Amino acid sequence: LARMKAQFLEEARRNQVLPLDNRLSMERFLAASSQHRKADRYTYWGAGVSVPAVSAAPILNRSFTISAELDVPEQAQGVVLALGSRFGGWSFFVQDGTPVALVAASQLEGDQSRVVASGRLPAGKSVLSYQFVSDGGVNAGGEMRISVDGREIGRGRIARTISKLPEMTDTLDIGFDADTPVTAEYRDGGRFNGTLSRVDVNIDS
Repeated sequence: LARMKAQFLEEARRNQVLPLDNRLSMERFLAASSQHRKADRYTYWGAGVSVPAVSAAPILNRSFTISAELDVPEQAQGVVLALGSRFGGWSFFVQDGTPVALVAASQLEGDQSRVVASGRLPAGKSVLSYQFVSDGGVNAGGEMRISVDGREIGRGRIARTISKLPEMTDTLDIGFDADTPVTAEYRDGGRFNGTLSRVDVNIDS
């Protein structure tokens, strides 16, 4: 056993995995997330992009703005951007022409917050924006604002958010919602039925 321990430590040092962290607390996850690439703007070009959550725009536990350049038919449908799953995640989508923002704090009934715009997307080209202003703190709620071409068409309260994703395979998706969807409100992966030429994610704080 002593030889096995010694060999393990030798391999751990050689592969630079020390120090080991066996905590299962929020501090561990926040420490790990602090090692990710730091940027205040992320740009995704076109629909069909799927990025592992660890490499994606870090929208958890902070304020952010998502701006999407669209060209849509009369009845726009589908996901603009989704992150995570129904066990914990965000989805920004269009339902029957109306923009929606939804966060699933968990899969439990009633543990989702949904903000729906009061106006519809116009047919043709536009810029759709979702701005979340966090109250600050772990799992904090905040205010969601939805705008089209700089004009606010929706505003509402997000009760609480998430600070980490529950599944290691979670992704950030543009123009669809891969694997386990964030919500059952759309079918067939929430494929966007218009053109998504560009999506910018600005991290505010």
